[in-house]
Amino acid sequence: MSKVKKPTKIAVIDFIGYVINSVKKNFITKLVFFILSVILWFYINLQKEFETIISIPINVSNIQKGKTLLNPVPDQARMKIRSKGKALLMSDFNNEIFLEIDASGFSDSVNVRLNTDQFINTSDKDLEALTIYQPLEVVVQFDKLLIKKIPIIQNSEFSLMPGYLKTGKFIIDPESLTVSGPESKVKHVDNVVSVKDIQKDLNKDYSANLALVLNDSSSIQYSNKKVRLYQQIARKGITIFKAPVKIINKPEKTNLLIDPIAVDINVTGPVNELQNISSDDFTATADASKLDRYSNKIPIKITSDVKLDWNCRVEEVKAIQY
Repeated sequence: MSKVKKPTKIAVIDFIGYVINSVKKNFITKLVFFILSVILWFYINLQKEFETIISIPINVSNIQKGKTLLNPVPDQARMKIRSKGKALLMSDFNNEIFLEIDASGFSDSVNVRLNTDQFINTSDKDLEALTIYQPLEVVVQFDKLLIKKIPIIQNSEFSLMPGYLKTGKFIIDPESLTVSGPESKVKHVDNVVSVKDIQKDLNKDYSANLALVLNDSSSIQYSNKKVRLYQQIARKGITIFKAPVKIINKPEKTNLLIDPIAVDINVTGPVNELQNISSDDFTATADASKLDRYSNKIPIKITSDVKLDWNCRVEEVKAIQY
């Protein structure tokens, strides 16, 4: 029994070895012929004509001036086309083919039946429209075109870490946008709101690009879909400026000495803005006509165009007449 099995096993091993050696000796030649065969098969079949069902856009053209579509027509239509296999395999068409509805003769709402005569081919491929499957009919409705500007309402909140302040103008770009579309819909659009954005404990500039919540964007066209928000943030600083006190309304023959002759003004604000401020930005005056003869003191008045928080602890000066 074992004598019969052994020669059979050896014969199988010898056959497998023969096949492997044969493939090794002629592998390159066989591979080349296989590749050539595949290329030839593809070439022959790609020259044949094939039929396929695809989706193509539906466009409405030549709408009368001052009018627009009340409701959008379906974006695409399913249709059967015929072409050579090469054109179908190597093309995505990228809106080079579409169905075009000519609305130049339409003044009112109409039902338009789709047909292959509306097929437009702007590609360099030989394509034949055969059948339209769906939709077979579209409703084309018109309304007066309305264009207007509306404000953008930003919907962001942010808080700062202790020791930091906002500096500069809060930027909203754009601050408004243009909307256009059917009058019956656009007239109800008074503003557009951004999506919610909350950031906490910032110690660097706030910057965000927020999407806008666009209502009925299929019928209404918006000039922007996003809004950019920016706020510069700087470290908080405190600087003391010494402003000289100027005497005003002093009688010609009266000599006065005041004490102090200058006052300290404390200014709190972003460090980058403090660098642009000097003592010249503050005017301190003592009105001699308001001299208190009993205390020999004159109240002082400080004025400035500086928008930051500032204060002066000295409210009056002592005057000595000589």
